[in-house]
Amino acid sequence: MKPFRIISQLLIGVLLAFLLHSTFTCESDYGQNYGELDDPEIVIDYQGINEGGSAVEVAFLSGDKEAIRETLNLEAVEYYTDLLEVASSADLQEFGQMIKSREINAASEQYAEFKYTYDGKEYTFAMVQDTDASWKLIRF
Repeated sequence: MKPFRIISQLLIGVLLAFLLHSTFTCESDYGQNYGELDDPEIVIDYQGINEGGSAVEVAFLSGDKEAIRETLNLEAVEYYTDLLEVASSADLQEFGQMIKSREINAASEQYAEFKYTYDGKEYTFAMVQDTDASWKLIRF
């Protein structure tokens, strides 16, 4: 009777160890190196971003409200319409002068933020890539 009890306890122990091991360990591909992620490489269009920033600068330096509207994203046109109506040409040109010192602060595939310094303080404005792949001003 004793040998049967020892063998049954041994079998239960082995079975329990197997269940614990198979439940709490990783799959068989554990430790394999899969290399790069399946996501495509992110490409940031710095040339397009800089060209968009230059277009904004030129539009503001001109003081021409219609030229400025053309550099704005559709949502920004709606948001800034009232501001542009009351802004003087001199105020718009002053902003154009301020952003001449701009540098890219952050950028992704569809969003870019520039920083510039005016009167010792740092400010930002943002651009987004529009549906036609051009970069448009969304916040200033």
